[in-house]
Amino acid sequence: MTRLRSLAIVAAAAAAALLGSCKGSVEPPLVVTDTFAGSYVLRTIDGFPPPQIVEENGDSVFSILSGVVLLREDSTFVDSTDVQFIIDGVVTDTVDVARGFIRTTGGSLTFYAGSNAYTMVRDDNTLTQNFSGTVLVYRK
Repeated sequence: MTRLRSLAIVAAAAAAALLGSCKGSVEPPLVVTDTFAGSYVLRTIDGFPPPQIVEENGDSVFSILSGVVLLREDSTFVDSTDVQFIIDGVVTDTVDVARGFIRTTGGSLTFYAGSNAYTMVRDDNTLTQNFSGTVLVYRK
């Protein structure tokens, strides 16, 4: 397997992990009020400021460099995360972008991007996501 093919496989797997893997029926969005709407910037990864290494395996390193979640009043969102892969010394920076709509239930937000869904917990002006055991905290 070539390095480029390996990188493509790892990149695809990481992008899928970022978006989550929940599939099934998609519920309609609820209205996002102006108290929800706005830009939430990634402030910490497991309690430390970005960038941070999220996964290391032999000669492969996956890092999150930065991120922002934009919640709109029309219940749509854009979730953009700058990530970096280092595989056998080859560095690749890329931006993973998810777009879709949000459904709110209490303090929990479910983000629907195509057939994928993931959740974040909202508390005041903070969004918290458990990304495969790594805690990402975004603040407005």
